Amino acid sequence: MKILYYFEKVYPSKALDEDGEATRTIFEVLDDSVDKVISEGTTVEIDGDPCVPAVHAWVDEDKLQPDFSSFDKADKGKDVRNLLSKAGPEISKTAQRAGKGILSAAKSVKDTLDQAKDKVAAKTENCYALLTEDPEDTEIIIAAVSTIKQGGYDARVYVTSGTMYGYVFIKGENFEKVSKLLEPLDGVSLSAKPIDKIKAERIKKHS
Repeated sequence: MKILYYFEKVYPSKALDEDGEATRTIFEVLDDSVDKVISEGTTVEIDGDPCVPAVHAWVDEDKLQPDFSSFDKADKGKDVRNLLSKAGPEISKTAQRAGKGILSAAKSVKDTLDQAKDKVAAKTENCYALLTEDPEDTEIIIAAVSTIKQGGYDARVYVTSGTMYGYVFIKGENFEKVSKLLEPLDGVSLSAKPIDKIKAERIKKHS
């Protein structure tokens, strides 16, 4: 309902009235069927007649927001659906095109956001742990850290509670490159998931 409402507001199409003529837009029909609410913080002008027990409140129409929940709960929502179902074939085609256009636009927006996130992730530095088949194999950790450093990347040895660990600080776009550096070494690889930022800062500071 919300999507249709705003789509028709921008791209209005005709709806059939009771006489079978397309005289009203679908948006007008939808707008009449949805209750309006006043947003918090909106200025409301109030006046009244001391001789009449009533108060009048005035607010600019552009400050009113549609309440879509009222459409679902009210009988008028059913009436509007019935009215729209009587729309001619051209309206039906328009609705179908609108639906496809909305889905296409939504997918395009999602793809754009995903690409933006990927770009940010590629340029963001993270700390990845070195995974070993034998956690006590310090030699492979030292060899892996040395190999990564020779490749021009920031690798560290970190010892805590008497156990040695290996880590590398790289941008996401360099993950595959560092992984390839480790391929000649048996029993060691990079964790696909970066460690949390707080732990990464502690490692960088004390390694």
